[in-house]
Amino acid sequence: MVAVSPWAVAALLALGLDWSQTQTIARRPGQWHEHNPVLGLHPSPGAVNGYFVGATVAVGGVALVLRPGPRRWWLRAVVAVELANVVRNRAIGIGFTF
Repeated sequence: MVAVSPWAVAALLALGLDWSQTQTIARRPGQWHEHNPVLGLHPSPGAVNGYFVGATVAVGGVALVLRPGPRRWWLRAVVAVELANVVRNRAIGIGFTF
């Protein structure tokens, strides 16, 4: 059995929350705009999905190749960045849809 890091779970959950909010932004381009320069101001829902699939794979891939100490710091950084995005989005009224 493989042990899963609580930080890995937290990173995936934070990515999922941001993904959900970014889908809301994509569906309401007249109300909000995206701050991620990779996605642009008004990404399509498909572009959002592609970005977050890639981001999730990248975060996991980097975590897999790092040693335990740097892996924890990497995952903590991902959680911090994602939760900052989620909190900012929530503050301007963007909720979650699943």
